[in-house]
Amino acid sequence: MLILIFKDVEFGIFRKVADLENEGRLMFHTQAQFQESLDTLVRTGRHVLVDMENNIRGLVASDVSKRSRCDFYLSRDGFLPFSAVIMSQKTNPIIHGLNRRVLALLESGLFKYWAQDVPNFTRCDNIPKRLAFTATLSTTNLWGVFTVLGGGLTVGLVVWCAEMLLLVSTV
Repeated sequence: MLILIFKDVEFGIFRKVADLENEGRLMFHTQAQFQESLDTLVRTGRHVLVDMENNIRGLVASDVSKRSRCDFYLSRDGFLPFSAVIMSQKTNPIIHGLNRRVLALLESGLFKYWAQDVPNFTRCDNIPKRLAFTATLSTTNLWGVFTVLGGGLTVGLVVWCAEMLLLVSTV
């Protein structure tokens, strides 16, 4: 289904994304290939996996259950609509009532609430707002701090000398 969103569009950002397949920068995978792609491509940090939120969260939840840690970052924002449908015959008289109720359930957030019943589903939700990188302290890591400190002391000394000269000249 997602492949059609990218391949059938004629212009815009989705067309530009679909054109990346010709450059070798985009790969389409089936649902059956997702677990293998998660382990071999995404875990190395060089690829991302794009799919419906519930599918991705299910994959992450099963990975957290296996490894007891959250190795993946889920973006806060999405770009694809959530799809939920009920299928019936065309002539069924209750379709219009079902459409209104499904839309109400979707807008109220009940689908997301029901989907959270998967074990470890929300384990990766509390991601840090900023990623911190740690490294050992050395002069190469701290040269900027010393530069700002030295520059501030130099400017302060110049201003102090100027004040002293101004004070001496007025006396």
